[in-house]
Amino acid sequence: MTNQDNIDTLKNLKENNSDLISNSFEEIEMIPIAWLWDKRIALGKISMIAGEPGLGKSQISAYLASQVSNGSRWPDTDINAPQGNVIILSAEDDPSDTIKPRLIAIGANLKHCHFIQPAMQGNKKSFCLDEDLERLEKLMNTIGDVRLIIIDPLSAYLGKVDSHRDSDIRAVLSVLSDMASKHNTSIILISHLNKGEKTSPINRIIGSIGAPAASRAVYLVMKDTEKPEIRYILPVKNNIGNDKDGFSYHIEGVDLELGIETSKICFNEELIDAHKILLGTDQNDYKASTVAGDFLLEILKDGAVLKSIIDEQAEGAGISKSAIFRAGKKLHVKIKKLDFKGVWEWSLPDKTEETEDFKF
Repeated sequence: MTNQDNIDTLKNLKENNSDLISNSFEEIEMIPIAWLWDKRIALGKISMIAGEPGLGKSQISAYLASQVSNGSRWPDTDINAPQGNVIILSAEDDPSDTIKPRLIAIGANLKHCHFIQPAMQGNKKSFCLDEDLERLEKLMNTIGDVRLIIIDPLSAYLGKVDSHRDSDIRAVLSVLSDMASKHNTSIILISHLNKGEKTSPINRIIGSIGAPAASRAVYLVMKDTEKPEIRYILPVKNNIGNDKDGFSYHIEGVDLELGIETSKICFNEELIDAHKILLGTDQNDYKASTVAGDFLLEILKDGAVLKSIIDEQAEGAGISKSAIFRAGKKLHVKIKKLDFKGVWEWSLPDKTEETEDFKF
């Protein structure tokens, strides 16, 4: 269903004053989650990989493409990737001198890897998520058996969508998510980080919290502080799978024919305790309270927000209600009861006013 289809459906519902339709859970069939990478990246859902430039996000993308194009075994399990076609959208790397050499270096089946050209048509990019998802779905049907789509980076393909407006991001990603589910395709969003080195990984992802909230799994790419040649890919959120451990890796140079020099990712054998790295004092002291505090500062920066909305978006970002409560207390958040039905509003205190810890 395209974005326009969703809009038309909403218009028809309003015009016809249709009643809401529900199903009892007794009528809803349970189905197991299908995996692209067992317990890490789900089929039919959106995932995200974020990190600073130069740490190997694109090499990771090439590795994922190789595994899927060959149906190869993942490094931490005896389970193979479901073999199928891969679509790559890359606005930053050239397909001839960068992407194809990386795919060859990692052993990808090139016949099953497809590239969407980022050419311009007048003043408009040839592909934008807010306008062209119908075209993408048509291409998926033409290629057939598309198991993976990589969008690198997300910010380059948002078109007129304001990347800092949560509602705008959620709207376009909702349609993208529906398409992923319909075709049983994994969609990987690649994102850069902002310069807030002392904030949490989730809040360092460029744009609004809407993109990581809409993703079922979010992975952070980072380097070791003592051995920068060692990099990590770590789950900072996984609502449906393994959020405990990640991987360390290094980038290895590869010489191809025609004098082409490229590189590939090489995973180290042992799994890495993600929480130990992310919460360690040598990795910017990413404490759980800091994550929740940074989240509150971001969501409340423009004014008061309903507590129900805060809880919903916090859950999407993998932050518990108890962590939000403790962070609110530490920040001296102001709360206001709007009616007698338990509707509360939270806001940040004015910088000039004296504050006290809030109580319910």
